[in-house]
Amino acid sequence: MVFEAFRRGGPSIDKMVDHVAEMLGHARHVFDAAMSALLAGADPDALADDIFGTDRIINELEREVRRELVVHTSVRGTTDITSVLVVLMVSRKVERIGDNAKNIYDLATYGVNLAGADDFDELRAARDEVSTMMFEAASIFREDDVETAEPFLTRSRELQRIYDDKVVDLVKAESSAHYAVPRALLYRYLKRIVANLEGVVAGVVQPLDLIDYSPDGTEESET
Repeated sequence: MVFEAFRRGGPSIDKMVDHVAEMLGHARHVFDAAMSALLAGADPDALADDIFGTDRIINELEREVRRELVVHTSVRGTTDITSVLVVLMVSRKVERIGDNAKNIYDLATYGVNLAGADDFDELRAARDEVSTMMFEAASIFREDDVETAEPFLTRSRELQRIYDDKVVDLVKAESSAHYAVPRALLYRYLKRIVANLEGVVAGVVQPLDLIDYSPDGTEESET
């Protein structure tokens, strides 16, 4: 368990872990709001203050985690350096999840509305699964839940392959750009979100040098 020794550092460590989980909860809120604009016809302008205000909270929490890590390291020295780097990496991944959720919101501001589309049920299922995975990842990270982490990682890798195939199929399809482009972008953003969720959960079970890398040594993470 990556954090077992790290959490012996006391309440300050638990606070940092809680901040990262809180960031992920806020990122999920941005994602759900963005998808409501895309799939449920919610007015993007009416959501703007909520989405960008929540994003500012995410960014401030990330800065707070960094400040707390600096203080922790100054007190504890290099004893916990590996775990410090893991927390720093994971907080950055959560920030990227929020950014990609905002990218989905941008699609709605461009006039994309997929409510009632012929593939609506499939898109809604993808929304529900990714949103649920955000909740699960926050819980796994907060609880250092190794047992739940492994099946989560397996599913996240499977989803990334599915979404990647969707993008390729849409690029190759003879459908109109009006149909293919927003869907290709959406699946690309979903893949990036899931890839970063994988990185969050990998921080619980994998050594630092293996996070973001596949067995053949190629980088897996999506920005």
